Amino acid sequence: MGRKAFAVAAMLAVRLGEHVPVDELADVVWAGNPPAKFRESLYTYVSSLRRALRRPESITRSGAGYRLELDRAEVDLHAFDDLAEHGRRLAAAGDYRAAAAKFTAALTLWRGDALAGLPGSWVAARRQEFADQRLVVMADRVDAELAAGDAEPVVSAPHRYGRRDVSLGQLPRPRQLPADVADFTGRADQLTQLSALLGRSDEGMPLGLITGRPGVGKSCLAVRAAHRASSQFPGGQLFARLGNADPADVLAAFLRALGLSVPSEVDERARLYRSVLADRPALVVLDDAVSEHQVRPLLPGGPGSAVLVTSRRSLTGLHDAKRLPLNPFGLNLGIELLAEIAGSDRVRAEADSAHEIVRLCGGVPLAVRIAGARLVTRPLLRLASLADRLRAPESVLTELVAGDLAVTEGLHWAYDQLAPPDRPALARLAAIGETALTPVKIAALLGLRRFEAEDLLDRLVGAHLVDAAEPGGHISHLVRAFLAGQRDEHAVSA
Repeated sequence: MGRKAFAVAAMLAVRLGEHVPVDELADVVWAGNPPAKFRESLYTYVSSLRRALRRPESITRSGAGYRLELDRAEVDLHAFDDLAEHGRRLAAAGDYRAAAAKFTAALTLWRGDALAGLPGSWVAARRQEFADQRLVVMADRVDAELAAGDAEPVVSAPHRYGRRDVSLGQLPRPRQLPADVADFTGRADQLTQLSALLGRSDEGMPLGLITGRPGVGKSCLAVRAAHRASSQFPGGQLFARLGNADPADVLAAFLRALGLSVPSEVDERARLYRSVLADRPALVVLDDAVSEHQVRPLLPGGPGSAVLVTSRRSLTGLHDAKRLPLNPFGLNLGIELLAEIAGSDRVRAEADSAHEIVRLCGGVPLAVRIAGARLVTRPLLRLASLADRLRAPESVLTELVAGDLAVTEGLHWAYDQLAPPDRPALARLAAIGETALTPVKIAALLGLRRFEAEDLLDRLVGAHLVDAAEPGGHISHLVRAFLAGQRDEHAVSA
């Protein structure tokens, strides 16, 4: 069956038993722009539909239009409505287990998006309307199961059978994104890539993974990209800062934000979450993930929605993800960020010192941002004086603190990721001074075989304590200063 014949069938089925004028059919079939001789074409499509039906007489001529005469149980849309209404009557009578069975039977009639592949405003409106109805029935099923004792409620549902008169347009569409950063700087290429990725949500479920060291700007980039794309996702935006959070708790929070009761079983939470987002495409931002196991239950199940994940780790198990590794800023972008915060005139007046501040911060945006905040709160502090303070290993980490922002948190996290034998090895490498760390040099210094030195270097780079560079790795000023404070844990020898 061709698409236009399918459009005729769809409209007649939606308006089962009703007279449908040919003008209205034409408007749907040709998406508001019918040809001059559309009546002849419509007759051809109706004839092909009659041949496809077991009972051709089911489509009848009705004035200047057509009518489809079938039993409601033969049309999934109307069978769905009838089963759902039966379920609501059973629920109102207190037979919750039977009600849940009817809701389940209704939901099994769904096999993908309604009216898939058809264009036009009428189709789009009906598709959204049917998706709304499906989501309401999902919620009704969960409530019936809770009332039947088949699932333990995690949150109260005082509105438990008050949903029957509520359209999904009245249910919440979460808007959970944090505020965008006003002085966002750089990352133009990454924003372009993310915009293109999120724009393909109708082709699949885009998954973007932004990785990098603490303080490199992963969260800021994800939030900026999400705000830019938010209008593409009618189901809203969901945001969670994961850290060490249990994905079961995150699923519960997401379901509450979507206006639903929370099943006690984690698998049921995940199924309900995926079902909801199948009809209400949402943009999900998962910040600071620590493992693939944490992320997977929070991924929608099909096209329409999209996910952005940020992580300090590579999360190699997310093999379908579009990966965007972030590196520290180069000198020019670092200066631009410092000027955005501290003021361009002040930065231009001490350009050499501004360059030195960015260098000593390693180009890490968080460190540069804190340095800029220090200058803002101390208008008489010269950039040269701040550079001197940052240059001194004993004071640099105490200088890079502004309110609840500090670079030491990320350094402690990275250091804690190392296996205990790797910690003194890193300290010995840091003690040899500014030099490129090649596997040959590491092997000679630490008495390792070549492949052992290569593996050690990979682990240190993976922990963001050594910067990957040619001809070898480099340990930044901030990491050296941090390691100097860890001398009680290991003996450092040059």
